[in-house]
Amino acid sequence: MYTHYLLSSLKIDTKSWKKHITQLQMLQFFILAYHISQLLWTDCGYPQWPALVLLPQHVFMLVLFAEFYYNAYIKKEPASAAATTKTETDSVSTEISHAKLEER
Repeated sequence: MYTHYLLSSLKIDTKSWKKHITQLQMLQFFILAYHISQLLWTDCGYPQWPALVLLPQHVFMLVLFAEFYYNAYIKKEPASAAATTKTETDSVSTEISHAKLEER
């Protein structure tokens, strides 16, 4: 992930493997949650309180990354909504630039 940030800051295109990084991170959080949850059903002499603290955190991260993945790569935005958003964004930036010119 940090390699992605470094390459993006250097203006190197990372769009082709950005989706795969998100998939790997979701897999990472799932594996960590499973590994930590083993403390809840296995008596190995290690205290269970770390699992009670860390398990919700990894589940929350998995849910957040899954929501991002769904919104970014699976959910298709209707063409009219994308055009409306673009127009609204353009009008806001245009209004801001006009306001700056009027101040001068």
